[in-house]
Amino acid sequence: MKDIIRDLVNHTAGLGFIDSVKVKGTNEVTQFEAMDVDKSVIVNATTHTPVAEFKGEFGMGNLGFLSGIINLDSYVADDATVEVSQRERNGEQ
Repeated sequence: MKDIIRDLVNHTAGLGFIDSVKVKGTNEVTQFEAMDVDKSVIVNATTHTPVAEFKGEFGMGNLGFLSGIINLDSYVADDATVEVSQRERNGEQ
């Protein structure tokens, strides 16, 4: 999952004009959608295999900040872990 987040951030925030990504995951597929403010650049991606931690539909915002975090030594370390947590909002997960 750590590598997927790194690829996702590099291909979106790395462009400099995409700030958030929508994630849609099921048991069969994990998809990502992003676009710039003008809707002139649209990014659609699908993982080769589903990512269990990305099940459901949610957004990942502030990709510029996330880009800075994933380059910290403690994140790049081989023993670093990433955890996805969920919470209920307006009656939905």
